[in-house]
Amino acid sequence: QEALECFGGQGYIETTGLPSFFRDACVLPLWEGTTTVLSLDVLRVLRGREGGAALEVFCKDVRESVRLEAKRKVCGKDLLLCLFGEAVLTALRGVEIVALRFAALQRSNTAETAALEAGARELAFGIARVFAASCLLRHAQFVRENP
Repeated sequence: QEALECFGGQGYIETTGLPSFFRDACVLPLWEGTTTVLSLDVLRVLRGREGGAALEVFCKDVRESVRLEAKRKVCGKDLLLCLFGEAVLTALRGVEIVALRFAALQRSNTAETAALEAGARELAFGIARVFAASCLLRHAQFVRENP
């Protein structure tokens, strides 16, 4: 901003190109978008003392969505719904394994921070996909049980 002020009023005229440099200089340091910030927050939660508890609550909620008892009753009526439930549980197991490995690496301080942060985005997306799938399954079961 001080550089623009050195040019006086001319520094703010768009045809000089200086205002676009100023805007770029302000925006470039903000490379972290919402997805990156949320991904890093997932890592922070997993690293914390209660990180395992947060993961347990998430996994419990997803497993409740599948509701194995209700699923068994529905299996005779809708095999696709049952297969989808099994796929959700398989994906949940994968996310659980990866999340626990991330948490262990973070606590050991042997892994590079950049490598963990780079993988955090995929972990967060995996968690989001499993949660979305469990919500779809919960809705499908509700519709099936309440025609």
